[in-house]
Amino acid sequence: MKNIFKYSLALLTVVLGFASCDSEKDENYQPAVASGAQVYFANDLANTVNLTFSDTKFSVPVSRANKGEAVTVNITKEDADGLFTVPASVSFAAGEDQANIEIGLDPTKFEYNDFKTLTLSIDPTMATPYGIASITLKVGMPLTYKSLGMGTYVDNWAGYTGSVEVQQCEQNPNSFRLVKPYADFDGGEDFVMEGEMDPYLYFDIMQKGEEHGGVTITQDDLIYFPIYFTGMIIPDYGVNVEIDHPAEFTSLRSEDKWLFNKVVEYQENGLPAKIQLAPYYYMEGLGGWNNTQYDGVIEFYFPGNEPLDYDVSVEYLGAFINADNEPFVQIDVEVGSDLDEAKILVAEGAPSNEMLMGIITGTLETTTVTKSGVYSLPCNLNGDLTVMIVGFGGGEAQTYDYDQFSFKYGTGSGQESAGARLKNKKISQFGVRRASFAKVIK
Repeated sequence: MKNIFKYSLALLTVVLGFASCDSEKDENYQPAVASGAQVYFANDLANTVNLTFSDTKFSVPVSRANKGEAVTVNITKEDADGLFTVPASVSFAAGEDQANIEIGLDPTKFEYNDFKTLTLSIDPTMATPYGIASITLKVGMPLTYKSLGMGTYVDNWAGYTGSVEVQQCEQNPNSFRLVKPYADFDGGEDFVMEGEMDPYLYFDIMQKGEEHGGVTITQDDLIYFPIYFTGMIIPDYGVNVEIDHPAEFTSLRSEDKWLFNKVVEYQENGLPAKIQLAPYYYMEGLGGWNNTQYDGVIEFYFPGNEPLDYDVSVEYLGAFINADNEPFVQIDVEVGSDLDEAKILVAEGAPSNEMLMGIITGTLETTTVTKSGVYSLPCNLNGDLTVMIVGFGGGEAQTYDYDQFSFKYGTGSGQESAGARLKNKKISQFGVRRASFAKVIK
């Protein structure tokens, strides 16, 4: 570092010399030559000082270019809160190019996550004109977190499930953070993982009476989370996708719009077993997808509370006519191990909420299966069709899937459609996947 500094100083002097020769008006100009101790703060010095509750002091290194003889340099401070004890000077021994300013403090006068400002300045008569003579520090005690282990993170909108570490704040047990929840996501078919990814997704379980953004909380178990940059980029847009709490939007800034961000279930030890987030997937300056009024958009299962295997899938394989001239479609079905049963519907047209609700309520005729396999279903329909499956477990509908195809009754042929399929989606996600992109500016 000191060798580079000396070289830069010499080079700068030469450049200034050339400049003076090129100017007739300044022919008698003599460039400034650094003299004295030439004391400075290193330009790579960290501006944040993190303390612990047991710290009563910390050190700030100061350097000099001329390390010949011993020297004492005056130091001044700006300390608006009066929390720091700073010596009036710092001394360099002969031959040494670095010394430390020892700064004292009383840790009991600090609160967690409340950083205070301290500015240190070198006596200008002892400083170098080519270095930093003043530095402003942010000093405080950051909140500390303990790991609770690895849980399961599910983003049903992005189509991603991953194992993610969850940490709990030691000073505030209602505050948690997830460590890079999208770190193992490859982007799937819709995204590239080339954007900025925040190291932590923070979330707090809000308490009754707490005020946030002018809204007073009246209900238990609601969750707030600050803006989180996922790293996901949709190539057609080229902008990092962030997840935003509805509180970030003026039109959604009321408690009744926050109800889908909540603790779903607790463990016996008082920790959450499962939470859900209902974010606005937003791209700065462009808009995004408003999923703030749906259940189960993002789910996180705490360690030891892994999600049940409620997955279902259905895929159209083809069609045939049997010896009795009866038409059938053949489908490949997967039924999760924790489901009690799955019901299958073959219907005309594109997939719709009406089909889904008809299966759930039993108003449409379906075929019931209890295990995975290849099934042949009678089909007297023609044209563009949908085969939809709904999985039932724990006394209610849990997940669904569908496939689209074309079927020409009487020809004995069927063709797969290029229509989109929706694998293993929660019942509540039928509308979520179809939330329209909106050009919304906060």
